[in-house]
Amino acid sequence: MENKYYYAPSTGGFYQSSIHVSIPVDALEITQEDYLYLLEGQTLGSEIVSGNDGWPVLAAPEKPSRPELVATADAEKLRLLSVAALKIAPLQDAADFDEQTEEEGAALKAWRTYRIDVNRVDTSTAPDIEWPIIPA
Repeated sequence: MENKYYYAPSTGGFYQSSIHVSIPVDALEITQEDYLYLLEGQTLGSEIVSGNDGWPVLAAPEKPSRPELVATADAEKLRLLSVAALKIAPLQDAADFDEQTEEEGAALKAWRTYRIDVNRVDTSTAPDIEWPIIPA
């Protein structure tokens, strides 16, 4: 039995007759060469989308909008601040009880400086943000 390749505009997915039992009714049969070409294009950074006629075509990926970029940067800023807080807490405990080692004191200072630097990041400039380097 010959393996046939299909693209379904409704799902944006590919199907093969030798693998899939159910293939959407709007699926269009494509050649193996087209299938491989599209997958290679996707690997190189293009997106596979349905053309006006429903056939799969390669397209440049959509660039995120300014609000999406800022929201992503805001989320990253919160994540980095959370990481810093988790690192600082036990170091601060040792300092509070006068039990910190020299290494813990240096680490506490580095993490607090890092947290200050992250907090000062202006996320409205996304994606052109130079994030502070995480302490070692």
